[in-house]
Amino acid sequence: MLLTLHCMVAYKRVSLHNVTSGPFAPLCCYSQDGLELWDAYIKYFTNYLKLYYKGDADVVEDPELQAWWTEVKTQAHVDVMNVVKEDLMRAGKDKDTAAKEAEKEVWGFNGGIPNVDKLAWILATLAWTASGHHAAVNFGQYDYSALMLNVSSMVRRPIPKPDDKNDPAYKALVEKSSDAQEAEILTYLSDFTSTLKVMTTVKLLSSHADDEHTLDEPNAMITDKAAVALNQQFINRMKAMEMKFINRNRDPKNWTRVKGKTEALEYTLLYPSSKPGVTMRGVPYSVSI
Repeated sequence: MLLTLHCMVAYKRVSLHNVTSGPFAPLCCYSQDGLELWDAYIKYFTNYLKLYYKGDADVVEDPELQAWWTEVKTQAHVDVMNVVKEDLMRAGKDKDTAAKEAEKEVWGFNGGIPNVDKLAWILATLAWTASGHHAAVNFGQYDYSALMLNVSSMVRRPIPKPDDKNDPAYKALVEKSSDAQEAEILTYLSDFTSTLKVMTTVKLLSSHADDEHTLDEPNAMITDKAAVALNQQFINRMKAMEMKFINRNRDPKNWTRVKGKTEALEYTLLYPSSKPGVTMRGVPYSVSI
């Protein structure tokens, strides 16, 4: 499945897994916290844009904005459009119909940016991809996978089939016990040098830089008084949201987060704030790699 702008929207992504509502919603920490962050993005970008675009006509008549959007679709990522279009043509669509349907499937709508809401949707998607989504998949890597037994970076031997009693490798695994069995298991997993390399790399990837700005900090690039005030409102919302996430992690009903503290990790990856280093939390304004 192609990861298009259309499907990168948080609502689209989590709804594909049926975790946005119903009894299974609390089981997916990413969807619970991520959707609230996404809503904050939409509100912030919508209000920010309205400081400079007084109506939808201003968006439609902005030549620089529309030229940028055309360039994005026709030059930056025309390859994605072509893949979808070719699939549609193989399914029997004529060339023109396939091109229109591919454009809508990839970008969410056809033609230029028609209004403020669509522009806010585009900006929120770009921001989500480089901040919330990236934080959720990146900054927990060291905590989740530094222990080689959790995520071995390679398998050095073919794993025997379950219950294949005639396989000597299977017998060696099941007939040994204690230290001998552990030693046998380790012959399948990463060697010391490979493990050390992966741990080092993952630690670097999971670290926040000293000069990294997270969503609970002012954006120094903003200077207009009205925009600075709006940014402060966003910061205040981030701080309140973080406290909500902390309390959610303390609620015993959310058993995937707090069950006994020995069976589950708190889900902290979408806490907006973070200190430098490996913290398993923090959403920067953008990817910093």
